[in-house]
Amino acid sequence: MPSPAATNTTTPLTTSPRDLPGLLKHTDDRLAQLSPQFQQVARYFIDNSDAVALAPVRVLAGHVGVHPSTIVRFAKHMGYDGFKEMQLIFKAGMYAKAQGLNSRISRLDQQLAASGNQKSSDGVRNIIAAEITSLQTLLERLSMTELERAVKLLAAARIVWVVSGLDAMAVGAHLTRMLTLLPRDARLLEAGSARSAEAIGLARAGDVIVVIEVSHERSDETLAEIAVALRANCKLIVIGPDPRPREDGHVTLQASSNSTQPVPTLAGPLTLVHILGMQVANRTNPARFQLPDMAQFDPLGW
Repeated sequence: MPSPAATNTTTPLTTSPRDLPGLLKHTDDRLAQLSPQFQQVARYFIDNSDAVALAPVRVLAGHVGVHPSTIVRFAKHMGYDGFKEMQLIFKAGMYAKAQGLNSRISRLDQQLAASGNQKSSDGVRNIIAAEITSLQTLLERLSMTELERAVKLLAAARIVWVVSGLDAMAVGAHLTRMLTLLPRDARLLEAGSARSAEAIGLARAGDVIVVIEVSHERSDETLAEIAVALRANCKLIVIGPDPRPREDGHVTLQASSNSTQPVPTLAGPLTLVHILGMQVANRTNPARFQLPDMAQFDPLGW
């Protein structure tokens, strides 16, 4: 881990922003004036606001690649008494975003109701609104830093073990199929099953385990199941609604899913694993998944 010693020539803020949008704007506006280490911290904070809201300073420092004291000094440079005070702003911002999801679903439902399609029941409109919200949330919260880390791990993996609960099996199956077509050695397992526990026991260094969750119910069970594999130096990618950072060196990708509903939303998680598959293809076998030239696209001829 880098030494905590680093100089910064910019003038610290005398007043600190008291809301997350203001804090992120101030950080982005001052980015070019910050020292290289502070720029490193600032970019991570801008791209991963939910992780910053929940992670201890030691874990964040590991993700950013700096000494924990650099995080504290950055917070003070931005006008806060320390990192804990700054983190409260990120927590408030994350809570506000979560509170806004239900109102966004309600607005979308009203728009769909006003579209003139009277044949659609309220239940159908609710499902469509929830799936659209899932995609919008993915667009807002997806960390490009974590996405790139996940792509590198998948591209270099000996075997990719995709572990999904039954409620996320469609998502896991899509990722497994995309990786297999590259071709990559990808194996789909049902979380909590006897076969999954036996197969994960065969994982070793160089393998990557992808845990896909669309609700919070299986998180503890699934992570406990793969603890043995982690001790074998496998890398872990967690895809799900929980933004909390996992152990150092592993990757968490947040895909919103309304776990309060009997059937969780799938648009966000499915889109995320599709992006992962395409990015891995671009890195390892670009000819296999070449995007079409839209200028030559004939909608009547395909």
